[in-house]
Amino acid sequence: MKKIFIILSLLILSCSKDDIYVQIGEDNIENKTTLVEFTVSDINKTTSHYNPYFVPFFNYYQKIGTIAEMASCKNVGGRTWLNLNNNSQPDQIISLGKDCGDSPTEIYVIIDGWVVNTFQTPHYGGTSKISKADFNNDGVDDIVLFHAGKDNDNGLAEGTSLYIVLFDSYGNGEIKKLSDRKEYYHSGTVGDVDGDGDIDILPVGPQNNDGILFKNDGYGNFEEIKVFESESFVNAFASELYDINSDGNLDFILGGHEWKEFDHWEWKNRIYLGNGDGTFKPDPIRLPTMEGWQVILDFDFYDLNHDGIEEIIITRTGGISNSYDFKDGFYQSFKIEVLSKEGSTYKRTAVLNAPNGYQDTWVEYVRWTGITDVDGDGNLDIVPDKESLNDVNYDYLSQFRGLYYKGDGFNNFEEKYKR
Repeated sequence: MKKIFIILSLLILSCSKDDIYVQIGEDNIENKTTLVEFTVSDINKTTSHYNPYFVPFFNYYQKIGTIAEMASCKNVGGRTWLNLNNNSQPDQIISLGKDCGDSPTEIYVIIDGWVVNTFQTPHYGGTSKISKADFNNDGVDDIVLFHAGKDNDNGLAEGTSLYIVLFDSYGNGEIKKLSDRKEYYHSGTVGDVDGDGDIDILPVGPQNNDGILFKNDGYGNFEEIKVFESESFVNAFASELYDINSDGNLDFILGGHEWKEFDHWEWKNRIYLGNGDGTFKPDPIRLPTMEGWQVILDFDFYDLNHDGIEEIIITRTGGISNSYDFKDGFYQSFKIEVLSKEGSTYKRTAVLNAPNGYQDTWVEYVRWTGITDVDGDGNLDIVPDKESLNDVNYDYLSQFRGLYYKGDGFNNFEEKYKR
């Protein structure tokens, strides 16, 4: 195991982790925090989707001392919001990939607005996703790094092992490899899948490998259990765990490239209902597709219209059937889709388009979407959360900075800017 140490000590304070913090502004030290409460079930609080500490319009690049570069290999591949020292101030973990995979990934630990620790991971290339959870039940959030690995000469990722980082409240971390199994971990998610009170890890490797659940023993040790056949994961690049049907069991939503390359492969966005024991029902609920916007980047679940049932919010970028050509709009611009539940199926109730002119930017798709009450009116708003979009020193996207979609509580949204 590899030890990581910080150079700064911080005071430990306490607060309830069940509250949802909503904070407006670029810097989470200089701006006042507003406390807003939304109802979240206990089982959903175990998931990486539950993230009450999100701060909209956060300048990731400025916080780690660099700036965005157009069409660059330097990117914030993963980030998560958490509360390491248990006070009222959200903290951040940010990963920075650079040199097109020729250098190790850098991790930045930010507590109360200060970078207190930086370290390199065993990975090369950009981290695909970072999820938080308290894996060893010590009362402090930890993280798991989902990482694809460096691309080889054929343009395919070589794959890498799965690692977690166990933190203490000062930001000291311990890197722990969970398995020698190497996968193209483009996504993954965490939650108490088997109902034993400990947080499990369900990574997604879309290159024709079986779906493996890493079952936690409560001390940060994991057993590998096969839960999906390889066909379920092919072409999957986005995932989350969430109790979608409110039966107390976590369900698994999965998506990626929404086109059908082979008859035996899954391709639509789909929900596998959980049995509560670490297994899932074999026949998924399939969700609507969106022609021309068939690359899935992010899933979110929030009750946007106050009816007590969460909508599914899907972040998409350009992609048409089986085309990987940027000239065809592949990974260009973005749309955000809102699905509402009707009986046992889901219906599209809103589509949020990128602002006029955004389609002319080069590969500036939005990888994450934040949901919060930006303007304090009691209705949830939708915030495209992109590192270069939030960077005040990056002029290329300056006309779109502060973008969010103001919700009216009835699944209607208006393009707005917070400046």
